[in-house]
Amino acid sequence: MASARGRVPAAGNQNERWLLDILLFNSVSAAAGGISVSGDFVGFPLAWLRHSPFHSYLIPGLVLFVVVGGSAVLAAVAVLREAARARELTMLSGIIMAGWVVSELAFVRLFSFLQVLYFATGIAVIMLAPAASNRSAASSARR
Repeated sequence: MASARGRVPAAGNQNERWLLDILLFNSVSAAAGGISVSGDFVGFPLAWLRHSPFHSYLIPGLVLFVVVGGSAVLAAVAVLREAARARELTMLSGIIMAGWVVSELAFVRLFSFLQVLYFATGIAVIMLAPAASNRSAASSARR
């Protein structure tokens, strides 16, 4: 995976590779999920929203696409560009993903194995965030 500046994670930094892979997975999943849900392509029953403040899946779908997916894309770009705030953006992305799952459980009150998967990816992103900050801090010190 290369950035606009052509940077690819160093072969020795396996944690950064895992981080970028998970961020890519989260961003693609959130984008696909957000489009599917907000466009009513999956046909979820409106009854599932009875414990939420929503009357349709439009707003949750847009939040999934823009906030959850967008934070993962932003974090991945920050890691690739070795941005000074890559660690913070990455941690925020993980918190947003985990928070999305917790909110979904609270509002929908149904359980799916996908919730476990996406909660785990959120926690993994949080745990791998230092891999991004170490490279960024080292790069900043050299500049």
